[in-house]
Amino acid sequence: MFIQFRLSRTKVALVDKIKLLITDPHSGFTYGMVHLTSDLAQLRSRDKFIGWDSKQKWKRMNGLVNIQTCVPTPEYSHLLTGKLLVYLIFTKEVADYYYNKYGDHLIGVTTTSLFGKSSMYNRLKQLSYLGLSDGMSAVYIPDDEWHKLLKEYYSRFPNTQTNRLAPVKFQIIDKLAKKYKSEGRDFPYTYQSLSFRRGVYFGYMCKNGKDVLLGKQDMPLYELPTVHKAYNMWKDRWFVPRFSRIVESGKSPIRRPYNYTENIRRMREWVC
Repeated sequence: MFIQFRLSRTKVALVDKIKLLITDPHSGFTYGMVHLTSDLAQLRSRDKFIGWDSKQKWKRMNGLVNIQTCVPTPEYSHLLTGKLLVYLIFTKEVADYYYNKYGDHLIGVTTTSLFGKSSMYNRLKQLSYLGLSDGMSAVYIPDDEWHKLLKEYYSRFPNTQTNRLAPVKFQIIDKLAKKYKSEGRDFPYTYQSLSFRRGVYFGYMCKNGKDVLLGKQDMPLYELPTVHKAYNMWKDRWFVPRFSRIVESGKSPIRRPYNYTENIRRMREWVC
């Protein structure tokens, strides 16, 4: 098992974007890709789980990352390779890479899933389910409409600045909608809703993670497996039982669509 690390040049708040490409060095098969970014600035269920107040949070946010993308290749996703990607995030190699890049210890990992609990994150010991997110969620606006809004926004606010700790697209639309309201006009788009609450997950990278994030201890006590060991742990816990059940049912465990090569090419371009 091999993790290819890539660090993008675009900075998001506290941490650069880290992209991981998970491949088998023997066969060359790509299992999937992971995208780690700065964690969300405001997430009530996470802060409550840790026990943070606002002062503690802003002192130690550098120790958290968010799994923005965690996507297995479709050929073997039915064999629970999505869970493998999570196993590989919680490894010594990822923690060491993070520390060498930023000089901060990686203490915790947050992620969210659409519409509540995720089948991929379900029953993983690395992540605890914290419930549904609070407040409004953004509603998707098609790209062509978004470009129209963006053009209007910059014509109205030519010298604008945005808070990089929040999603810039949402900030732009929200500010423009408030401008419409101040003019007594109806904004032509629905851009936020209570209907799309996300499931929130959080996991500690070290055994004393809570105490470190609360400032009670300084140094994390890591007991992380290596990539190789994490792979074997996943294989014994998830892959072998699933593979055996599929074979016993008389079905083929292999799915290899015609566009496999194109899928991998795109993944490698995304990482590089």
